[in-house]
Amino acid sequence: MEGYGLTETSPVISVNRFQEKDRKFGTVGPLIDGVEVKIAEDGEILSKGPHIMLGYYKRPDLTAEAITDGWFHTGDIGTMLEGRFLKITDRKKELFKTSGGKYVAPLPVEK
Repeated sequence: MEGYGLTETSPVISVNRFQEKDRKFGTVGPLIDGVEVKIAEDGEILSKGPHIMLGYYKRPDLTAEAITDGWFHTGDIGTMLEGRFLKITDRKKELFKTSGGKYVAPLPVEK
């Protein structure tokens, strides 16, 4: 069963469950109880709740970059399917912005 989380999110945000109604292949499953997720305008997955770290040790600058108004910026791009299944589609750091203002992911080079 696939799941998703980061060290900063203690560590699970979502996970597919054993029961068929609570799993969807190609996703990282429904959210864990008490976890909030929203998708930012640029597609980044943001998470909020008691599972989020208090901050980076002695690095308030990095903490301020990672957490805005209680929302932790994961650096991952995703979407919610059927209103409950989280799907990871990309990494934000790998995206670039075109001159038209659209964010796109580079395609891998085929050998």
